[in-house]
Amino acid sequence: MRRVLAAGRPLTTAVADCMTLDPVIVGPKEPIGLAIRRMEEGGYRHLPVIDEAGRPVGVLSVKRIVHYLAEHFPATVYNQPPDPASFPTEPEGA
Repeated sequence: MRRVLAAGRPLTTAVADCMTLDPVIVGPKEPIGLAIRRMEEGGYRHLPVIDEAGRPVGVLSVKRIVHYLAEHFPATVYNQPPDPASFPTEPEGA
């Protein structure tokens, strides 16, 4: 968005002039951990998802990964202590 709306750029600017060349990608069958590592290393919030033929099939976002983790590992995600270095000595709740 920043490249398209940059000062002095008309809205008729070609997409090729704004896009990232050779972006870091992820495949649809690669593990979530790999996507997270690539996002962390590159400081990305989104990764293009490319199939085996090199065609784009979607975009993976940090938000979608968080939703996936919360959906598949709710006890781990929702029961984190305020200080990640501390762990409760006994279960909370009734």
